[in-house]
Amino acid sequence: MQFLPFAKTIEIWRKITTGSVNRQIFGAAMTVAIFTTFVKFATVAKELYIAWKFGTGDDIDAFIIAFLVPSFIINVIAGSFNSAMIPTYIEVRETQGKKTAQQLFSGLNFWVFYY
Repeated sequence: MQFLPFAKTIEIWRKITTGSVNRQIFGAAMTVAIFTTFVKFATVAKELYIAWKFGTGDDIDAFIIAFLVPSFIINVIAGSFNSAMIPTYIEVRETQGKKTAQQLFSGLNFWVFYY
């Protein structure tokens, strides 16, 4: 199986994802899907490496539980934050202007990263 050269691949990608708004949305969705898939494969590789390096036992079970509890809490908060922030941001931008929306976005980012 022969892969396309990088420049040709980029040219095909631009042809598919430029033009109409629907093509731009498709391109953005595909970009997110590609990066999500890459992260999922990296996570599986990390888990396989940890299992290979440490095997099974009480130590690794304690590590995984200690890692998963805060990770679950962060995922729940981050998921609800995105679901609440995006519609609010769009509403503020449409009703009160871009400057107020930018202030909202900056304030939320400060709050999220500071705490």
